[in-house]
Amino acid sequence: MADLKELAISRLSRTTAVDLDAANGTETGLFLVPTGKTLIVTHVIAHTFSDIASDAPAVITFGATGGDCDEFLGDQTLTNMSVGGAGTATMYTVFYLDQGTSATPAAAETMFLAGTTFGVEITAKNGVAVTCTMDVFGYLF
Repeated sequence: MADLKELAISRLSRTTAVDLDAANGTETGLFLVPTGKTLIVTHVIAHTFSDIASDAPAVITFGATGGDCDEFLGDQTLTNMSVGGAGTATMYTVFYLDQGTSATPAAAETMFLAGTTFGVEITAKNGVAVTCTMDVFGYLF
């Protein structure tokens, strides 16, 4: 029987404590594409931020680690992310390919082949120590 990850868009991975204050160029692997499979990422959700983002928020990219790491999305600035009342992290953001209001769909540069690690790269570190959890959604074929 086929795995749900091949029959529907599903959460493929959860990575906790992604360091948004890591040095520029730091990559964190989020999902390793299994042998014999190809990955299409549909979106990534960042949530459970450990602290309030600073006046100099992190800038991140998503793609294949070990290179530019921007094949899915280029620079994304994490503004307005904070923790909620009573210390409970309630803010989240969803990263999709940006169609905006254009009638022309945005296109990802690649599908991710077996053995490739999909990840996030810090292109500009956050101004204060902040971590978050990142969930990768998509499907395999």
